[in-house]
Amino acid sequence: MAPEGVTDALDYVGTISSTFISDLVNQLSGRDLTKEDLTEINNIGDQVKMLMQTLKYWLTTVRDEQLSAARNMS
Repeated sequence: MAPEGVTDALDYVGTISSTFISDLVNQLSGRDLTKEDLTEINNIGDQVKMLMQTLKYWLTTVRDEQLSAARNMS
């Protein structure tokens, strides 16, 4: 049971409506990003890019090994 005055909770079984998300976004106040914020955001972006490249490499390697194994079975 939620505490008194709490009408929305994110840790429940069910779905979150797009209206709830839109209202949440519109209620949050914006702020200017500092240089440190931008640096951290760029670092996260770089890390995601490296992870994606690594995943692509391993998926290609696994696919090539599967094709090689399939050819050897024939």
